[in-house]
Parts: sequence; C-alpha cells; structure tokens
Amino acid sequence: TKMLLDEADRQLKGRTLTPEEKKKEQREQKQALQDELIRELRAINKREKRL
Repeated sequence: TKMLLDEADRQLKGRTLTPEEKKKEQREQKQALQDELIRELRAINKREKRL
C-alpha cells in the first residue's frame, strides 16, 4: 500500500518526522482507513439488498 511505500521511502532517506508531521500523517492514515471502511460497508449493503 502507499502508506508502507511512503514509510520505506522515508527510512531510506534516513529522515525523521517532526511531531507535527507525525500527527498529520496519523490523521491522514486514520481518514484513509475510515474511507476504506465506509466503501466496504456500502459494498456489503448493496450485496445484502440483492439477496
């Protein structure tokens, strides 16, 4: 996934995140997970309605 690639990329550069960057990153990851969950739930709902 992109997050893992970004993390590996950062480690290769040997650069550490500032606390602000960490917070921003965590917010983005959380948002991405929530979006993914919502998509999954909608897909499940559509399947259930068809049954």
